[in-house]
Amino acid sequence: MRALLITPEPRKTTTRPYPSMDLSAELWYMIFELVEEDWVEDRTEKCGHPMLPLLLVCKDWKDIAISLLYRSLILNENASLSQMVRVLSSRRLVEDRVGNSIRHVMLGDNFYSLDNDTRDIMCILARAPRLVSLQGIKGSYRELDLLAITCSGTLRELQFANDKAEPIAPALQVLHHFSSLRSLEFAAEEDLTAPDDLGGLLPLDLPVLRSLSVDIMMAPTVLIYFSRCRFLALKELHVSDLYEEELSILHDFLSYHGPKLEHLGFNCASEEAFPKNMFPNLQHLTFGDRSDLDDPWPMQEWYSAIPASVRHLHLRTIWVTEPEDHLPYIDLLHRHRQSIPFKFIHLDHVDFVWRKLYLEKHSVYAGDWVKFALRLEEELGIVVLDKNGRKWTLRRPD
Repeated sequence: MRALLITPEPRKTTTRPYPSMDLSAELWYMIFELVEEDWVEDRTEKCGHPMLPLLLVCKDWKDIAISLLYRSLILNENASLSQMVRVLSSRRLVEDRVGNSIRHVMLGDNFYSLDNDTRDIMCILARAPRLVSLQGIKGSYRELDLLAITCSGTLRELQFANDKAEPIAPALQVLHHFSSLRSLEFAAEEDLTAPDDLGGLLPLDLPVLRSLSVDIMMAPTVLIYFSRCRFLALKELHVSDLYEEELSILHDFLSYHGPKLEHLGFNCASEEAFPKNMFPNLQHLTFGDRSDLDDPWPMQEWYSAIPASVRHLHLRTIWVTEPEDHLPYIDLLHRHRQSIPFKFIHLDHVDFVWRKLYLEKHSVYAGDWVKFALRLEEELGIVVLDKNGRKWTLRRPD
């Protein structure tokens, strides 16, 4: 009987496919977009752009990630604007210009205090036809005119400060072109020796506007102008002050919008004159920049003035330093426990990002703030959240 020699077939080697083959390009873009958004929201001084390592993985990932490199421009005192203008003028990304990838532009607080050429920033904005949000822009109606030509159909969020030397009326007129705005922050300082005549201006018609912030300094005519406006979708309102004079000006405005408001913010206000009955559905109440006051926490008289529907108290007045100085506030909350409606305290100062606080220069205070937060939750059931809405925990942030 002849023996048969059976030779085993050679083992098939399987190579792991590139990660870009596992999911479609659209899904990878959505994933990378979330990573980029998280970096913009929670970036630290030592953290580079998260898209840079992804450019080296494979060609498919490079084509996706490279457009997100320019999705959010954060321009501060170190920004090289002239170099960015050259990039926008010459470079292309996968058969598209770099400027078409820009969705968000944020100008830092020190941007205008240095010798940055404002013509460069306007050149950048002129090459961003798909811009969605612009924060920190200062100037006049000329800047708004350029934006109206370039991206009035795509812009959803605008933070604009009218220069004191420039008239206010033309800027308000140009805002009529931004019918897609969902969030508007308008700041102005009026020259009282020659106040603007805004009585003849038509009220703003922004049908999808959900959030309005009016920051005025010695500009009562601007407040009077906005008091004549009606915004059908408005849910959030921030004003500089809400004392008796401002409440008198805004009475009709608040009577119309108050029942629909979910979020109200102000820098200073009179707790005695605060019309809490105008806001039956208010969920969020924000105390803004009260740096002129000795106590950064709301005075005890406020707890009876807060509408019963409020669940979130936002404080932009608390700095990260000296957390032990704020422990007496817990005792104050104990005394007013029965009249406190809110269940969450948001520490909304720009430095109160949990990961940033832990990893950067304020890390020495991080542990004490965690103890403060844990004590509030254990004793009063009030949860402390950071600027991005994240809970303070004992676990080290990623």
